[in-house]
Amino acid sequence: MLYQTCTSGSRPAGMSIRAFITQALQLCRGLTMHHTIEETYVFPDLAERMPQFRENDHLISQHESIHVGLVKMEQYLDACRMGERELRLPELKEVMDS
Repeated sequence: MLYQTCTSGSRPAGMSIRAFITQALQLCRGLTMHHTIEETYVFPDLAERMPQFRENDHLISQHESIHVGLVKMEQYLDACRMGERELRLPELKEVMDS
């Protein structure tokens, strides 16, 4: 929904800018929590049997790359939420694409 909104330039019917920003921030925080749980509890167990889950392998580095983008997205959205900048969907799309 977030990416479609950024691509089309139109929020879902009845969704305020505040609700859109809140939804996007919930995605950032939820995905960060999901990755943290995986890296702390799931990946170490899987790494015992599957090398792709070992530290410094591609799945861990993939999480690190995603995290960089999530931090950037969360910072952008927080600035919009606080009124420090105006939400511009093309800019948010660029952040999401990165």
